[in-house]
Amino acid sequence: MKNQITIREANSKTDTAAFWEQLHSYHERDIFPNPKDESLKHFLNDAEYRAQIEHVHNRPQDNCYYLFFQRNGQDVGFALPVIFTSEDGKCFIMEFCVYPEFRGNGTGRACAAVLLDWAKARGARYAELNYGGDERRLRFWRRIGFVENGVDEWGEPLMLLPPAEAVPFTVELLNDPTDWQLLKLENGFKREIGEETLIKFQLPVSVKKLDEEALISITQNDKKMEAGKIKFILLDGIGHAVIDSSVTKEEMLEGFRYVVEEN
Repeated sequence: MKNQITIREANSKTDTAAFWEQLHSYHERDIFPNPKDESLKHFLNDAEYRAQIEHVHNRPQDNCYYLFFQRNGQDVGFALPVIFTSEDGKCFIMEFCVYPEFRGNGTGRACAAVLLDWAKARGARYAELNYGGDERRLRFWRRIGFVENGVDEWGEPLMLLPPAEAVPFTVELLNDPTDWQLLKLENGFKREIGEETLIKFQLPVSVKKLDEEALISITQNDKKMEAGKIKFILLDGIGHAVIDSSVTKEEMLEGFRYVVEEN
């Protein structure tokens, strides 16, 4: 049908190269227009950002997709979604762009609608994205049906498109006041109302003793392990997270001992 938006996945080397070229242009043009912005360096660095995305793209499950939006045989934009089919069916829209020359006349809304239908057909139950605090993007996604949904662990504002139908869920009572899920919920609420979290939540602020080997063992059984190494997600600036897999067991033990000694 003429003027209909369709999705084409970048599978060939040529398409993949074209996708990354457009993604870099998008970051330079729309996200970090100031060429001196330190965050831009990260997103243009193939050894950092691209390597992280390619890892997600190539993993066997919960992978991301390089997608082009097409109309009348011509690319008009792209998207980079990841669908967490092994979890609760979330489609996280990492990147979404309509090329400048095709913006307007409802093209963006049409692309978003096609993307959400595409994700649903592949097991997505709902969608989430980070709009970067940009008012224009906030208004756009509101028109699609997204609502503001707090912030992520790095303080970046999120938006959520709730599921259209009832979704089965389970209920778990969280009794441990140090449980990370309970902390995230409580701390998120206190952040919204402007209250401090650590003391008011009665968290321990000092450590008297640590079972170092037990902590190492627990950490090594976490899903953040990859190829025998522990992945640490660290902040390298505001809104800029990096993955570091170079931390050794000895360095972790040294860090644990330092915490105990300081307290």
